[in-house]
Amino acid sequence: MIDNGTVISSKYRIVEHTASGGMSEVYKAYSFRSRNYVAIKFLKDIYRFNEEMIATFKNEAKIFMHLNSRYIVKCIDIGEYNNSTYIVMDYIDGPDLKTYLDSNKISLTEAVEIVKKIVKGLGYAHQRNIIHSDLKPQNIIMADKDTPLIIDFGIAHSPVEQSSDNHVVGSVYYLSPEQAKSEPVDKRSDIYSLGVILYEMCTGSLPFQNDDPLTVALLHVHQIPKQPKELNPEIPESLNLIIMRALEKNPGNRYSNAIELLSDLNRVFDDPEGHYILNRSKNNVHWLSVRRNRIIIYSSIVLIVVAALAISIYLVSRISLNRRNNYMPDIVGKTVDQAEEQLKGFKGFVVKVEAQDVEAEDGVVISQEPSAGSIIQDKDTVVIYYSSGGRIVDMPDLIGYSYDEAVEILNQYGIKNIKTEKVYSNESVEGEIVDQNPGIDEQLNTSDQVTLTVSSISDKYIEFVPNVTGMNVKEAVKACFVRGFSAIYIYEAGYGGDGIVYSQDPEASVQDYSGPVTLKISNRNYNKYVSVIPISYLPDCKSIRITADEIIDGITVEMVLYEESFNDPGRFIAENNGTFTVYLYEPYESSDFTASMTIYTDGNIYMKKSATFLQSK
Repeated sequence: MIDNGTVISSKYRIVEHTASGGMSEVYKAYSFRSRNYVAIKFLKDIYRFNEEMIATFKNEAKIFMHLNSRYIVKCIDIGEYNNSTYIVMDYIDGPDLKTYLDSNKISLTEAVEIVKKIVKGLGYAHQRNIIHSDLKPQNIIMADKDTPLIIDFGIAHSPVEQSSDNHVVGSVYYLSPEQAKSEPVDKRSDIYSLGVILYEMCTGSLPFQNDDPLTVALLHVHQIPKQPKELNPEIPESLNLIIMRALEKNPGNRYSNAIELLSDLNRVFDDPEGHYILNRSKNNVHWLSVRRNRIIIYSSIVLIVVAALAISIYLVSRISLNRRNNYMPDIVGKTVDQAEEQLKGFKGFVVKVEAQDVEAEDGVVISQEPSAGSIIQDKDTVVIYYSSGGRIVDMPDLIGYSYDEAVEILNQYGIKNIKTEKVYSNESVEGEIVDQNPGIDEQLNTSDQVTLTVSSISDKYIEFVPNVTGMNVKEAVKACFVRGFSAIYIYEAGYGGDGIVYSQDPEASVQDYSGPVTLKISNRNYNKYVSVIPISYLPDCKSIRITADEIIDGITVEMVLYEESFNDPGRFIAENNGTFTVYLYEPYESSDFTASMTIYTDGNIYMKKSATFLQSK
C-alpha cells in the first residue's frame, strides 16, 4: 500500500486508497498539472516483477488511452513508480453500477437507457478490436443517474484467476460460456456479459446463482436461464427476447455486435410484443445470415402465402414422385439472373420473393431456401429472397458518435448515400458528429442522401480578439480558446475582485491576429507558494520569462511567474546570483508540491524543468 501524501513521479499526490481488485490497487490522487483529482491504478506488488503481466498491462493501457468515448472512463497517463507500473484515469466521484442498483430502484425504461449507453461505449471499443473480457456492474461507474462509464478494458486481465477474494467471485456471475470453458473470446463474449447485466437490472436477480464459483461457471455452459419475464411480468416480450438472445450459449446465435443490439434496444418499447425480432427468424431464415450479417427481411403477406403454397406443393411432390438427388448451390450474393442461370437444370418450382435488405443492392439474392448444400430433387421448391431496394425508416440519433460509428449505424439501416461536411470547433472531439440532416426520427427512404456534419480541430480558425475584460478567468480563457487562441498567458496581480480580468493584450476586436493572448487577472486569494529556480547560464538574449502550466476547465494556460529584460545575460545572471525567486498561487493547502516550468528567452522556449514549491506565509 502507498501512504497518503506520497508524491508519484513528481506529478501526483496520493490522497487516499479507494479500491482493491484481484490484480490492482486504486488510489485517489491530486494532479499538479491539471489541478484536478485523478484515479491511479497500480499493479499489485505480487505482479511487480512479472514481466509478462507488466508488458500486458502497459500494452493494454496504451490502447486504452486512445479510447475516446463519452461512455468510457478516459486514461490519461502511464508511468512507473518504485518498479511498479501504474495508469492514471479521470477520477469519477460516483458509485459503481452494482452499488447504484443496490441503493436505487430503477424502472425498466431507466434500465434500458443505461444499458444503451453502455452498449455505445462497448461498441466504440469493439470497433477498434478491443474486447473488455471482464464486463460487470463493478466495472461500470455511474457519473450521475443517467451516465454510465466503462472502466478496466482488459487491462492486466488474466483469463484464469485463481483466488478467493470478492473480485473473482463477483466476476464469475458475468462470464460467458466460452470464458468458462477457457476458449478464445471475441466481442460476442462481451455481449453475453452485458446480457447478464441487463437481466439483473430488469429482474433484480442473476441468471445463475450458487455459492460455488465453479458451479456457476458450469451453469453458464450447460443451463438455460429462466425467462426474465417469469421473474418480472412487467418486462415486455421484446425486452425478454433481446435478453435471451444476448444469453445464447452459442456465440453464433447472439447479437454479432453492439450496433445490432443497440438497434433492437431502440425499438423495445415501440413494439413491446417483439414482432420485429420474431419476424427475423420465420421460416428458419436467420435475420443475420451467416454470409451477410445485417439483413432484415420484411416479406409481404401475399408473398408469404405464395411461398407457403409452393412449399405445400413441394411436400406433396416429395411423397408422390420418384426423383434424383441434387445439391442446392450457394446463390446468396448473386443477382437474380445469375441465380436463375445457376438453377437452370433444376426442374422443380422456383419462387422469387421480394424482401428488403439494409445492405444489399437491388436485385441481389440475400437469402435462400433450402440452404446451400442441402439435397434437392426434381419437383422440389426453391425460394429466392432478393433485395427490392430502399425502404422508409426513421433517422437514427447520430449526435456524439464518431464518423465511423455513424456510418456503420447508417449502413445498418441500409443507408449508403452519405455526404460529409466539416465544421471547425475547439469545443468538440475531433471526428465527432455534431449535426445531421435529416434530423432525429425524421422519416427517409434508405436510398435518400444523409448529410453528417463532423467536428474538426485540425484547422483552427482565427477570428477577432474577444472582449474578456471584466470576466472571471475561467470565462475569459474559454472565450479566447473557442476563437482559436491556444497560446494564453496569465499574470496574477493584486487588483479588483478575485480572479477577474482587468487587462488584456491585444485589446478586443483586433482583426487578423494569430499570436498569443495575454490576460492580467486579480489575485485569487489562493495559498501562496515560493520556489527558487537555479539558472547558471543563458544564451545570447535580451529577455527571460518563466511560466508554470495550469489547466483551467480542460484548457492549458501558462501562468507567468517571472519576466525581465536586460542587455547582458551573463551580467544579469551574476546580479541575481544564478537564482530566480518565483511565486505561484494554488487553491489547496500543502507543505510542498512540484510544478512543470517553462523558461523562455526572447519568446522562444529555452528549457523545461520541474520545480518544488514551498508554502509562503
